[in-house]
Formats: sequence, structure tokens, C-alpha cells
Amino acid sequence: MKAMILAAGRGERLRPITDTVPKPLIEIGGKTMLERAVENLKNAGVFSFVINTWHLADKIEKFLEEKRYFGADFTVSREEYLLDTGGGLKKASEYFKGEKKFFVYNCDILCDFDLNKMKKEFDNKPCLGLLAVKKRPASRKFIFDEKNRLCGWVNEKTGERKDKRPAKQEKFMPFCGIQLLSNDIFAFFPEKEKFSLTELYLDIAERGGEILSFEYEEGIWHDIGDEKKLAAARRSLEKRA
Repeated sequence: MKAMILAAGRGERLRPITDTVPKPLIEIGGKTMLERAVENLKNAGVFSFVINTWHLADKIEKFLEEKRYFGADFTVSREEYLLDTGGGLKKASEYFKGEKKFFVYNCDILCDFDLNKMKKEFDNKPCLGLLAVKKRPASRKFIFDEKNRLCGWVNEKTGERKDKRPAKQEKFMPFCGIQLLSNDIFAFFPEKEKFSLTELYLDIAERGGEILSFEYEEGIWHDIGDEKKLAAARRSLEKRA
């Protein structure tokens, strides 16, 4: 099975740390974020990876060489400029030819979710995309209906809301940065080069395609988007040691 690891971002909110260390190489509990992502995906049967790079790309690629690519097949998709999450996946789309499904995994998250559960759910309920969600404090959330179908997005802090399809019952869930996608999703990609996966998913929902949620009720999850969140992730891991 294949997966894409999203690792191109600059990490603006983590400066000055990320001025010299790319987010994927930040260590928590003696392991880099990239190492933890690969381990989690390997546990779900993934042994072929594509990783997009841009900010401090040489350091990430050198790290992979030193680690002998974790004993897996690795392809690097280096971006000349940031393409956002959707654009990054579009650039690497050739890599997924012939794959029925594949993971896309944000490299700035710390979690111990059993991704095999997502695979089982995806096989039982085929869809264009299955999004990992978990109840937690967050201002930005996807909106799902009573059948766990994506129907919108909201930023509760700013009041911005995007409704894409009607729902009898609305469920507001924060996204966890892990998605299992069908190869059929590439038919919905826009012609433009730069776009986000969130933008893509909402467009698919508006067009009647099925993007579903998969809720994890157990397990740890943190993003390391800023220094406060990074510290919280480290404390969480220390408590479990």
C-alpha cells in the first residue's frame, strides 16, 4: 500500500525553530515527526511513500538517506514553490496510478491511531475519501450529516461558514490530518496548480460526491503548529512513558 506524507510547509508559527529545522525533523520523545508518521503508516501496511518537500528540503532528503529510507520505498516530490496540500498531491498523482486507495498524512501531527480501522471502514463503505476526526478543542471544524457525509465547514472563531449540501442533523468535528482516499478522487481535481485538500473536499461534497468521516474516540492526538502545542505534545508523551 502507498501513502503521501505532507512535509513541505514552512512552519511559520514555529519560528525561530523552523528557521533551521523543518517541522518533519522536530523531535518528540527522541523521534522525529517524520519517523513517527512512517511508523504509524507502516503499522497499517504502508511500505511505499511519496513525500513532498520545499522548506529546508535538502535537510529532509539528507535525513531520509541517513535513515536508509526506513527500509521502505521512498519517492521525493520537491516543490519549486508551495502548492498547498491539494496541489502537492496533484503534483505527485502519477505515483498513485493503479492504487485503489492510499493514505495522505500530515507530518506535523503526533498520534497513535490504529489506521487499520480506517482501512476496514473504507473497504466496507467505499467513498472518495475517509477523513479521520476526533472530538477535541478546535475552532475550525468540518460539518457532517447524519450519515457521516461531509456537508460543510465552519470557523467558530470568526463565524465563517461554508455549507455545501443539506443535512437533517449536523455534526461538527475537527479534522485530524489523516485521510484515506480513493484513486477516483483525482477526477475531481481542479485545473489550477495550487489548492488545499479542504477546498477540494468541499467542492466534492457540493457536487454530490461522498467524503465521509471516521471518528477516533481513543488514542492521543496533537498537532505541533506552534510552540505551545509542541510543548503540550511533548508533555502528553512524557505522561505515557
